[in-house]
Amino acid sequence: MRTGVDEGTYIEGDEPKGTVNILVLTNARLTDGAMSRALITITEAKTAAFEDLQIPSSYTKGVQATGTGTDSIIIAGGTLGPKVTYTGGHNRIGELIGKAVYEAVIEALGKQNGFKKDQPN
Repeated sequence: MRTGVDEGTYIEGDEPKGTVNILVLTNARLTDGAMSRALITITEAKTAAFEDLQIPSSYTKGVQATGTGTDSIIIAGGTLGPKVTYTGGHNRIGELIGKAVYEAVIEALGKQNGFKKDQPN
């Protein structure tokens, strides 16, 4: 689906059509702010993967999908690693999170749905 465009027709209890669940693990001690910003970085990377795979919305034909309506993210930080206060793309941990999520989404959607980069779907 494309968030902000498609209509929410899912009713609690119905069988979902698919989902992208992302789990990020780090030894770094992420502050609450760093965890919140990591959610944005992760979502940006997932959406970039959907865009690069040219996955269209299954609800509104002709628009780019940004994910599914049931996608979820879990972030687990460490207790002994370095303290991190920011996880945006301008610093190293943000870059690493973004690249890891992007590659994982590309690989997963290739394996599950047959989507390939630079190939119309």
